[in-house]
Parts: sequence; structure tokens; C-alpha cells
Amino acid sequence: MFGREKIKNTNFVSPHSYLTVILNRNYVNSALNQSLQDIGKRVNNKYPDIQLVYLDANFPFINGFPLLPHLSHSDGKK
Repeated sequence: MFGREKIKNTNFVSPHSYLTVILNRNYVNSALNQSLQDIGKRVNNKYPDIQLVYLDANFPFINGFPLLPHLSHSDGKK
């Protein structure tokens, strides 16, 4: 509905903490989700013991929704 989808968790892409998943902070647009999967596969093919781990992403709704504790760096420069 808001152009976001859950990050697909696989053997080569996973959240740093499952609280990210439980709190619905694992939503991105489809292009970024596909990029994460592609990069995760490439890294895993070259380094089988390494997994791409993501932190907070976004909620499934409303652009610009405040994502605590990240309010101080919403401009992407910090």
C-alpha cells in the first residue's frame, strides 16, 4: 500500500536483531530489497561464512514517520 515490502530474510540476508522484525522496522522498497538479495548472494558466494546483516530499515507506512532513536540524522548526513 505504501510501496514497501518486508526485507526477505534468507541464509545470506538477515536482521541484526529479531526485534527489528517484531517491531516492523524491516520494510524497504522493492528495488532496495532486490539489491540486498543480490549483494547478499554475491558476498555469500565469495565468502560463504559471511552474511549480510541489516539494522533498522523503515515501517511499512507513511514516508517521514519518525523512527526512534534516529531522529537526529533524518537528513542522511550524520
